[in-house]
Amino acid sequence: MTGSAAAAPPRVLLVTRNFPYISQTFIADRGCPPETSHRVIPGGVDLDYFDPGKRPQPGIAGDRERPLRILSVGRLVWTKGHDLAIEALRILVDLGIDATLTIVGGGAMVDELRFAAWDLGVFDRVHLAGSLPRRRVRAAMKQADVFLAASYSEGFGISVLEAQAMQLPVVCTDADGLKENVVDGKTGFVVPRREAAPLADRLALLARAPKLRASMARAGRERVAQHFRIDQDIDAFEWLYYDAIEANRCAGQA
Repeated sequence: MTGSAAAAPPRVLLVTRNFPYISQTFIADRGCPPETSHRVIPGGVDLDYFDPGKRPQPGIAGDRERPLRILSVGRLVWTKGHDLAIEALRILVDLGIDATLTIVGGGAMVDELRFAAWDLGVFDRVHLAGSLPRRRVRAAMKQADVFLAASYSEGFGISVLEAQAMQLPVVCTDADGLKENVVDGKTGFVVPRREAAPLADRLALLARAPKLRASMARAGRERVAQHFRIDQDIDAFEWLYYDAIEANRCAGQA
């Protein structure tokens, strides 16, 4: 959206608000100096749709009878770090944690990821589910114990918000907006990107700490409800359009 700085119409639309990295870095990356008039609008999640219902009380996971169920959602492209997720799974198994990894998403890296799983000896533990409709993504989130986002690069990660709405603790890298999407130590864990070992370490911790998984699950949904509801998103866009129209009307009368 364009307009003069004097008229002060909003100029930049982003996917989040009140987060320094997104608000400052993304604006600059897209050619808009921070001092230029802009408005930041959050991505919104439909909490009625992404409703986990009554989840069973989590128990210790990670043995043969009850493997830790890990879920990743994202296109099969290199930026999503699915190869790193598979490497973290291998390390997790070596730590004595029985686990499975389901990856939801379509893309060109199917063969590469299958080979990576075979090469690391976890082929039977990795399920490439392909692209799924929204209702099946929600069902997969309801069945999972933890959500893993091993991205090398990420905007903000709407699937990570949806996972938190579904009361899934998140283990993610610090890629771009993810470090503001997830509150480290409260709604999940944030670790350095491009490193599989820290991902595996946090997954192992969550497998052995059901009370921690439960507390992070509750905190995640509460945070989405506070900052990232779809009705907040709609209201923000309505005010954006109203203000922009009003600014242009006043500019035309000047």
